[in-house]
This record gives sequence, C-alpha cells and structure tokens, in this order.
Amino acid sequence: MISKKELKEFLLKNCVNEYGELDLSDLDFSDFCGDITFNGLKAKRNVDVGCMDVGGDLYQCDQHVHGNLIQDNQVVGGDITQNNQSVGGDLFQGFQTVGRDLYLGKNSVSGKIIQENLDNEDDSKKLN
Repeated sequence: MISKKELKEFLLKNCVNEYGELDLSDLDFSDFCGDITFNGLKAKRNVDVGCMDVGGDLYQCDQHVHGNLIQDNQVVGGDITQNNQSVGGDLFQGFQTVGRDLYLGKNSVSGKIIQENLDNEDDSKKLN
C-alpha cells in the first residue's frame, strides 16, 4: 500500500483538470465489497461532492465549513438525520417530501422562524 503522501502526490500529478481542479469524478467502486472511508480532508477552496449512488448509508459528520453548506436533490430510501448543527447564517430547508414523520425539536433560533406552504395530510386542520 502506498502512503497518503505518495497518493496525494500521484493525484495532484495525474488528476488535475484544465481548470486547475483536482477531479476525482466518476470513480466506480461498485465492484468493491468493503466500505469506503474518506475522512480528514482539508481544502483551501471548494469541495464538490455530488452525484453519488450509495448502496448502504452515507455518513457526513464533523464538517467545518467556512463558506456555505449546500445539500440539494437527495433521494433517500431510509431516514435523514441532521443533528447538532451550528449555523452562523440562515438555515434554509424546503421542498421536502417526507413519507412518514418530520421531527423538529430542541432548536434555538436567534432570528425569525418562517414556515410557508405547510401541507400535512393528517394534521392540516389542527394547524389553522
């Protein structure tokens, strides 16, 4: 097995595209039966992680983002669990379709709570 330093040097020498981006797109590990661990990444600029097809669970934790965290267009067969976020700006969540329950609890908000176009088939009359 090569060292992490050797791997980094190889990737920077062989996988930087014409825009100066380290491009690791379209890696297909679907024939690999183990888990994939991609932890401890440090980047001076942006990190684009998208278009993934994950047969098991996708874990994202302990992220420190100095800019914006954008999560769009997820299709999840199980649950989405989002806990313990500290957001310096605004938190936008919208256009979700939830097959079962939506749990919201123990939130601390310094600004406004704005809820628009709520449609709950079971409890819509109770909310009015």
